[in-house]
Amino acid sequence: MMMRQSTFATFLILVFAATLVNSQCHQVHIANFLPELPRGTVTSCLVNDTDLGLTTIGPNKEYVYSFCGDKTISFCRLYWGEYKGLTAHVFDEFSGTCRGASCYYALKPDGAYYSDSYPPNALVKKYEWHDI
Repeated sequence: MMMRQSTFATFLILVFAATLVNSQCHQVHIANFLPELPRGTVTSCLVNDTDLGLTTIGPNKEYVYSFCGDKTISFCRLYWGEYKGLTAHVFDEFSGTCRGASCYYALKPDGAYYSDSYPPNALVKKYEWHDI
């Protein structure tokens, strides 16, 4: 009986390890280069159906979140002070946004800039702030 339990436990460990190897993990970096406002810069991100909650990103600070899995979509709502906002489709394995293990967004007064690597190589403007 002990041999069967040990064999089954080994089988479960191998299945779990294979799942981890086959699931690529990703990191999203969001850096705040905005002037400080009383309400600050706040983000609310989702990965598939999981809400990561509200996070305030201080001036010249970075918010980083990670996730693993296949068929993943992630987007963030970003608010700069009380009057500006944007919604960023930060990761989508189907459209190729953030294809590698890490990607980077820099928040600046004229919008959000994107790099498909971290540390960032070339930044490309991807989103503009809008009035909320």
